[in-house]
Amino acid sequence: MYQTFLRDALVVNPHLRVIGLTATPFRLKDGAICGPDNILNHVCYEVGVKELIRDGFLSPLISKAGKAKADTTGLHVRAGEFVAEEVERLCDTDDLVRAACSEIVEQTRERMACLIFAAGVTHAEHVAAVLQKTNGLEVACIFGHTPDAERDRIVARFKRGELRYLVNVAVLTTGFDAPQVDCVALLRPTMSAGLYYQMCLDMQTEVLTRRGWARCHEVSVGDEVAAFDLDTSRVEWCPAENKVHRPLAPGEGIFAIRAPHLDLRVTSTHTMIYRGRSRTCRHWQRAEAEQLASYRDSFLLPIAGVNDGPGISLNDDELRFLGWLLTDGHRNPHNNAVVIAQSAASPYLENIEDMLRGCGFGFRRYQQKRAGKLAKYPDAVTYVVPYGKPRGSNRHLRGWSDLAPYLDRPILDSLANISQRQVEILLEAMNLGDGHKSQKITWTRRTRAICIGEHRFLADQLQSLLIQRGYRCNINTSHSRSSWNQRNPKPSYVLHIRKQTTATVGGIVQRPSRIAPRRCALNPVAVERDEYVWCLATSLGTLVTRRNGKVCVVGNCGRGFRLAPGKQDCLVLDFGGNVLRHGPVDAISIAEKDGRDGGQPPAKECPQCQAVIAAGFATCPQCGFQFPPPERDQHEREASSAGVLSGQVTTSEYVVRDTFFAVHQKRGAPPDAPKSLRVEYEIGLNRYQKEWICFEHTGFARGKAELWWRARSREPV
Repeated sequence: MYQTFLRDALVVNPHLRVIGLTATPFRLKDGAICGPDNILNHVCYEVGVKELIRDGFLSPLISKAGKAKADTTGLHVRAGEFVAEEVERLCDTDDLVRAACSEIVEQTRERMACLIFAAGVTHAEHVAAVLQKTNGLEVACIFGHTPDAERDRIVARFKRGELRYLVNVAVLTTGFDAPQVDCVALLRPTMSAGLYYQMCLDMQTEVLTRRGWARCHEVSVGDEVAAFDLDTSRVEWCPAENKVHRPLAPGEGIFAIRAPHLDLRVTSTHTMIYRGRSRTCRHWQRAEAEQLASYRDSFLLPIAGVNDGPGISLNDDELRFLGWLLTDGHRNPHNNAVVIAQSAASPYLENIEDMLRGCGFGFRRYQQKRAGKLAKYPDAVTYVVPYGKPRGSNRHLRGWSDLAPYLDRPILDSLANISQRQVEILLEAMNLGDGHKSQKITWTRRTRAICIGEHRFLADQLQSLLIQRGYRCNINTSHSRSSWNQRNPKPSYVLHIRKQTTATVGGIVQRPSRIAPRRCALNPVAVERDEYVWCLATSLGTLVTRRNGKVCVVGNCGRGFRLAPGKQDCLVLDFGGNVLRHGPVDAISIAEKDGRDGGQPPAKECPQCQAVIAAGFATCPQCGFQFPPPERDQHEREASSAGVLSGQVTTSEYVVRDTFFAVHQKRGAPPDAPKSLRVEYEIGLNRYQKEWICFEHTGFARGKAELWWRARSREPV
């Protein structure tokens, strides 16, 4: 459709140009969205973490390696990560802990708040004891088993500035809203670039925004998204503060739930929101997906908020009329009259007439005998409600025009203030209109199945509204063939609605019952090839997400980038070699999947000030230390494939993921000096190959530029 429109628009205006704005120039299955045959052809401008720090949107980060570091060469790797027990034994030694605590105290004398990540509970308690003894200040610890009330008290004191040091074990990894943190101490090594940087969702996961449900390429930083308040269990709106879109790191796992009522797929280190099923478990807690999957007992995940509105100015019968119109009603396109059709054998005829009288509408009832193949069925009964003032004997009554504003706008806007009591009345009428009603049962279903037909936008809007009013609401899409459409049936959307705010997920120990023979579980799943993941950060540390029509609340990404009053930068003290292993956070280097990267480390450590900087620096930006030039061995490990004579060229082929163009002027050249075109080819994650095309030059450089152009275009140079 877009290509057809653009072709026609080019006929009208040959100078038409299309500009696209996106935070995700790649798609999971199709790769780069820019290409010669696509609507968008090349990237003309981009901005990353480094640029956002430069422009003042994120806090600068300073990385320093610990003077005493653990030797990780003896650690074993399981499922792409160091074995946790071995890591804790390695890090929890007196010498390493004392050295690390001494350096933390030395580096944080002028810092406001320091967040410390330990390798385990025993290691964290050891670090807290030594740190408190070293500087005399109070140090607090938070673990997964810390009681909710105690955890809230400690976090509140940390945010108020009463605690300078807070030690945790995989608890405050994501979604922790403390912008004043200006020092992060990593006392454990990790193989996972995802754990080191961000925890993410898969590309099929959507988040709820003010505009409705949105995927990765449809939401940007600053957009208002729905978050879940862990204290009040309400759905609140807050701006997205950060966005991550990255490839899945080698060895990084994916955990998922696939059930009729729940569909979830996150990275192994993503923060999950949960609580136990016992009546004493009243507060929501956080845990990484991999950790939560190992829990013995079943637990609850939030799937809806408990918001309640002040109510809209409609009586109960008017709400029922909206419910019937949204499901079984029809608006005549010629006169805007509402038509509700039923069978003469329907048990709801009296309900419809009572509702229309309660609204004060001047309606007409028509009964028509069926003919032909339908003659065996009962008569058809039709109720017609005029839009404007009725005529004849009904002229003292009214039409339905007063209710039109509630239907001519999106449901999220027109029914934004609806109360939970009014929602129940609306759903009751919708269920009578187009709900699933079985004749074989004598009991009342707790879950309603209401068909919305082919109206996807209406289904999305109703789902967004219901999950804010305490209802579990999932959308099922069917393509059922009918007698009049066998080839390409249109999709039909069914809302499965239940008054419920949590979903039960089974633990490792399954306790089957007659009602639930086996509960769904959070389990590791296979990773797709070249898979990408994404996430957003919010001030509440949570997101309302949807995958395949099923809603779930999860944690979100976020680290020490956030700005705060009095915060100049954020110091990262790395005692686990993570920056050297993965590179700076604005340019993480992902190793090849076969593990045979064989290249230089993505970062290096200054021997004078222990600053950890990008590998390309020749001079340390912190202390000015001059790095010696790289030395080569007297002979290489393998015979060189380089040409022996001049003119013999060694050819290396790469798959180009994207191409960037920029005007280049030589530094120090006079203003009238010829310029060149700098072309950068993206051949991997943070890997680029450059060449300079000299159209304004003469001689050999000009000839080479013309050859470059003719190889790519039929247009004259």
